[in-house]
Amino acid sequence: MFIDASIVSQLQEFSADRIGLFVSRDLESSITGLVKLARGYVGDKIDINRVIESAKKAPPDGDDIGQSHPFPAHRAWALQEFYESDLFHEAVE
Repeated sequence: MFIDASIVSQLQEFSADRIGLFVSRDLESSITGLVKLARGYVGDKIDINRVIESAKKAPPDGDDIGQSHPFPAHRAWALQEFYESDLFHEAVE
């Protein structure tokens, strides 16, 4: 069975994002970190609500296959989904 290395890399990135969220327990900080990693310094304040709304409109659809990292909007979307999940809330209690 062949698994594209880019898919494995992307899954590792999603896992790392989730671990960061689990440690910080702060969705806003986690997404802010993703934005800063993707765009560099973006000023003092990032409109997290705008990032989250943009992420909700862009769930992963496979258009980043072949890339080593998922698109930032997809990573933010995945973090939002995980943050809202029972699994996350059970793990942090």
